[in-house]
Amino acid sequence: MKYVDIIGVGMGADTLTAEAACALAQADLWLGAGSVLAQFAPADKPWQSGYTPQAVAAAIEECPATRFAVLVSGDSGFFSAAAGISAALADDMRYTLRVLPGISSLSYLFSRLCRPWQEVALISRHGRQGNLVDTVRRNRLTFVLSGNLAVEGAALAAAGFGGLQVWLGEELGRPGERILVTTAAALAASGGGGQAVFVVENPDFDSRTRVGITDSAFQRSHVPMTKAEIRAVVMSKLALAPQAICADIGAGSGAVTVEMALAAYAGHVYAVDQDPEAIRLVEANCRAFHLGNVEAVLGSAPVALADLPPLDAAFIGGSSGTLPAIFSLLRSRQPRLRLVVTAVTLETLTAAQAAFAEQGIVAEIVQISVARAEAAGSLHMLRPLSPVFILSGGGDE
Repeated sequence: MKYVDIIGVGMGADTLTAEAACALAQADLWLGAGSVLAQFAPADKPWQSGYTPQAVAAAIEECPATRFAVLVSGDSGFFSAAAGISAALADDMRYTLRVLPGISSLSYLFSRLCRPWQEVALISRHGRQGNLVDTVRRNRLTFVLSGNLAVEGAALAAAGFGGLQVWLGEELGRPGERILVTTAAALAASGGGGQAVFVVENPDFDSRTRVGITDSAFQRSHVPMTKAEIRAVVMSKLALAPQAICADIGAGSGAVTVEMALAAYAGHVYAVDQDPEAIRLVEANCRAFHLGNVEAVLGSAPVALADLPPLDAAFIGGSSGTLPAIFSLLRSRQPRLRLVVTAVTLETLTAAQAAFAEQGIVAEIVQISVARAEAAGSLHMLRPLSPVFILSGGGDE
């Protein structure tokens, strides 16, 4: 039997737990990344650089020793290499596995700031694609394991968050430790290196998932916009999950794009339109709503859809007569795609029905008529909007 301890070393030797120190003293062989091992430099212990699950498993397999210590930075349960190493060893009956936690950069930084962190949203951008902007939008405090400070600062500034206060921690627990109070927009110029974390505070955070947002909340010009009441029904038919990858085709002013992005806050939305003014409005409205999960695509469908990934859902508010080609392209990549189409003319309704039928989908069809009250002197009269047909189908149904 071989005994393997996966040890979170915290911020370094000064923050190593007593339990971890005991396990290190008892180990016959130390394994880990060279940068982690170098902090301890055992003079009386054999050690071997290697931190991937495959490298660690191979080293333990080949070594005749009985006790092993695998050193990982920070806390073994917080975006750590420990997860992959544990998975590689856990099912091997020849090993007795133990995971020892360390002090994370999260708890370390907040202790330096003398603040609690139990309500903080956590995100890693270190080798990952975490949705930074929308996490900041939805939470008062967001802790970030940085991957690239310049990119992250630019993303926050582009979404209208450049003025938010940021606490930046660099080289925590090391001789060059530095903690700065700055702004999101200034992150790019902070001189931050690879060992950086930061906390963003958003006093006006908004975690609502809003549908049927009032029309006046959006910038618009001559570009068409799906009205609030229609958007509410469209969103109910799309039934987006937070992780959904979706598209608004014929995005217009971007009102549906915004609501899709708010619903799919952990996913991504592609807003496609052939009008440059529409693309400008989409980007302006996304900035006003502090959205970071939208990509505007200038071009005509279906050609403009060629580089999109497989979608979970698509809303088509304008197709210029290309619905069959759009359906065919999107469903060839994801047969379980959810499709929602709006039509304001009988001809578009007929074409949409036919496009669904060609895909073997029996579309659900609803017709929405909306009238809004407007003042007429001391009285109020109802002013009707154009009736809209909403067709939907596909997906899990």
